[in-house]
Amino acid sequence: MYIYFICIFFAVTISYFIKEKYEIGYSGYKIKKKLIINNTRYITIVLKTCCMLLPIAVSALRYEVGTDYTATYYDGFVRVNTVGNAHDQFDIGYQFLNILLYQISTNPQIVFIVTSVLFGIFTFKAIYSSSTDIMFSVFLLFGTRYYFISMNVVRQFVAMAMVLYATKYIFTREYKKYICFVIIAGLIHYMVLLSLLFLVLPKIRLNQKKFISSFFIMFALFVLAQLHIIESVVQKVLGGTRYAHHFENAGLFSGEKFTAFTFTLNLILLIIFFINYKQRKNDKRYMLYINAQLITTMLCTLMTSVHLIERVYYIFGFMQILSIPYMINLYKFKDVRMTLKIGTVIFFSAYCYWDIFMKFDHQVVPYKSIFEMNS
Repeated sequence: MYIYFICIFFAVTISYFIKEKYEIGYSGYKIKKKLIINNTRYITIVLKTCCMLLPIAVSALRYEVGTDYTATYYDGFVRVNTVGNAHDQFDIGYQFLNILLYQISTNPQIVFIVTSVLFGIFTFKAIYSSSTDIMFSVFLLFGTRYYFISMNVVRQFVAMAMVLYATKYIFTREYKKYICFVIIAGLIHYMVLLSLLFLVLPKIRLNQKKFISSFFIMFALFVLAQLHIIESVVQKVLGGTRYAHHFENAGLFSGEKFTAFTFTLNLILLIIFFINYKQRKNDKRYMLYINAQLITTMLCTLMTSVHLIERVYYIFGFMQILSIPYMINLYKFKDVRMTLKIGTVIFFSAYCYWDIFMKFDHQVVPYKSIFEMNS
C-alpha cells in the first residue's frame, strides 16, 4: 500500500514544478510566451519525464495485482500465442499487440510493462498538453481512482488514454486526427468508439430549463434503480440474449452505497460546472466538458441495475482529469477557486481511499512486484 502513497506524493510534488503551458482567467485562455532559455525547456522536459516515471514503473512491475491480472491478461497472453484467440476474444488490435510482444519475449510480464507505458505516456501527455492546472490533474489521476483501475481494466484504459490525448484535436478542429486516434484505440477495445460522441457534445446547448429537467430525470432513474425496477426491466428485455449470463453474477454490479456516493459526487461537480454556463456557452471546450459530465452523472444512476455500465461511465468520466481543473479555474475569485480545489481534493481522496484501500475494489491492494515472485 505504501508504494502507492509514495508514488502519489512524488508525482504530485514533481508536477508542482512543471511550467504550465496555459494560464486561464475569467475571460478565458491566455497563451503564455514560449520559454526562451533552452535550459529551462530542458528542465521542464526532465520534470515531465520524472513525474510520469514512478507511476508507470509501479504499474509495469506489478505482479498478480488487479482482478483480471492472471485469468485475462497473463494467461490470455499465453493462449493467444499458443492456441489462438477463440477463448479470449480480444479485439484485433490488442490481439496483434500480444502476438508482436511474443516475438520479443515469451514472458507475459511484457504485456503489463508495455500497456503501463502506453497508458502512462498518453495520459500524462494529455495532462501536459491540455490541462490548465497540471498539479491538480496529476492528483485527480489518482483521486478519481483511474490510475488504479487501469491495472485491472487494462485494454480499455490504454484505449481511453489515447482518446484523452487526442481530444486536443477537437479544439483545434483537426477532426480527422481525432477520428484516427479513436479508430486505432477502438481496435484495442471496441467500447471506446463511443468517444466519437465527443465530436457532437460541444454542439449541444443546455439552458436552465433543460438542466433542471435533467436533474429530475437523474433523480427518477436513481430512485428506480435503488428499487431494482430498472434491473427487472433490463432482465426482461435482454433475458434471451448473450447478455443474460451476467445477471447471475451479482458481484459485477456496483454496491448501493458506492453508487450513492458516486452519484452525489458527480452531481456536485455538475452543479459546479453549470454555474458558469451563461458566460461560457460558446466555449467549445466548456460545452464538451459539461455535457460529458452530465452523461457521467446520469450513468451513475444505473450502476446498481445494468451490468458493465461502469465501463461506459469510465469513458465519459475519465475526462474529469482535465475538465475539473478547467471548470474550477473559470471562477473569477481566487478564494472561490482555492475553496473548490481543496474541497475536491478532500472528497476525491476520501472516495479513492474508501473504494481502493478499504473496499479493495479492483484488487490492486496489497501491491506485489515482480521482485517478490519467488518470495
